[in-house]
Amino acid sequence: MLEQAMKRSLPHYRHWNQVPEDLATKTELGKEGLQPGGAPVATMSHGARNRQPVELFSRSEAVPKRKPSERELGILLAAGERRSTTEAQQLSNQVEEWQQATLRELQELALLPPESWVTLDTETTDLVGEAISISVVSGTGEVLFNQLIRPTTPIQESAFEVHGISMQMLEDEPTFAEVYPELQKALQGKGVLAFNADFDRSTLLRTQKRNGVSRKDFQLPRSWHCLMLASSALFGKPEPSGSTLQDFRYLSLHKSRQAVARVLNRKLKPYPAHTSLGDAVATRELALMLFEYARRTKSPTDPQGDLPGAN
Repeated sequence: MLEQAMKRSLPHYRHWNQVPEDLATKTELGKEGLQPGGAPVATMSHGARNRQPVELFSRSEAVPKRKPSERELGILLAAGERRSTTEAQQLSNQVEEWQQATLRELQELALLPPESWVTLDTETTDLVGEAISISVVSGTGEVLFNQLIRPTTPIQESAFEVHGISMQMLEDEPTFAEVYPELQKALQGKGVLAFNADFDRSTLLRTQKRNGVSRKDFQLPRSWHCLMLASSALFGKPEPSGSTLQDFRYLSLHKSRQAVARVLNRKLKPYPAHTSLGDAVATRELALMLFEYARRTKSPTDPQGDLPGAN
């Protein structure tokens, strides 16, 4: 229709402010409950370099949109329900696939000897700052590293409100450049399980760089596993975009521990949250519970009978 209109040499406008008030696009008419009553009477180009021509119709010739009959409404409703059911099934399949992959990863980790992995946690100057407290706990429960660190940049107030560590408390503490050999010894040859692995790993790399320590001198382990992602995939709420799974709503360390402990019928002891050692110890406990859950679960929708409440 647009090509035919152009061939008839209809009036053509290049800016909205040139268009007479009586003319409107089909979309504009639709918003007013109208539809074109005849052929287009003009065209207009808009967008980058005027490359998107649209048809313009006369408002005075426009007619009210025809209301669909009850039969048509029923057809539309049924089609919408079928589409919703299909999208819901697609989303459900994606959630189950994601959860199955998480279970397989946890089942593989559960086979590793506890001496081969550690949990790690950091407290920082801010969200994209340096580490001011680092703790490493082995899978057996031994504290391998626990150190306050004097940073090269100030601690932001928002960070202080979370962990309560001030610059004054760190005045006599060593810098990262002074303690990294001991930290590397604690991490050497180990896989790292962290609650927010990307955050802790990037924090260590940033701290290393700001303290002038080369990557040749301080090398992080290659194997990192994020228990926040694992917990959220198994116990968090899916966050879809239409019928496509984007991610899961991230659970906190506290809520992750509560979720898996509830399934395993475990009682949890309080721990000093937002201290690197307290969180590293709590992350180890979470890891062990997730391992047990993974060992005793066929799938998120079909748990084995030895899980409490499975029968």
